[in-house]
Amino acid sequence: RGPRARLSLKIIEEFFPLLEKKRWKKAKSILKQVTQKKDVDEWTKGYFHALNGMVVSLKMSDVSPKPYIVRLKQFSNKKLQEVKKEFNDFSNLLDGQREFDAAYFQAWEDFTRYMIQSDD
Repeated sequence: RGPRARLSLKIIEEFFPLLEKKRWKKAKSILKQVTQKKDVDEWTKGYFHALNGMVVSLKMSDVSPKPYIVRLKQFSNKKLQEVKKEFNDFSNLLDGQREFDAAYFQAWEDFTRYMIQSDD
C-alpha cells in the first residue's frame, strides 16, 4: 500500500514497543505529531484513532472488564494468527470504500503482527 505500508512499518518499529514499555507520554507525542499535519486523510485518521484507543485501553488495563487489547496479549500464537487474519479481512473488505474503518482494522492487524513477531 505504498506510504501506508511505510507508516505501518514505522508504527510497528517505534510505537508498539512504547506501548509494551508503558511509555504513554512518548506514544501520545507520536500520535500528536502525525495528527496535527494538515494533509491527514481519512485512512490516517482511522489508523491513529485505533492507536489512540490502544494507549487509552492499556493505561486503564487494571480496570475490569479488561479491554480487548489486554486480552489479545494473552492469546496463543495460533490464536493471534487467526485474529490477525480477521483484522486483515476486515481491512481489505473496507479498503477503497470506508478508508477510516479499513485503516482502523489495519492498525489492529499491525499490532497483532507486532505481538506475533515479539513472541518469537
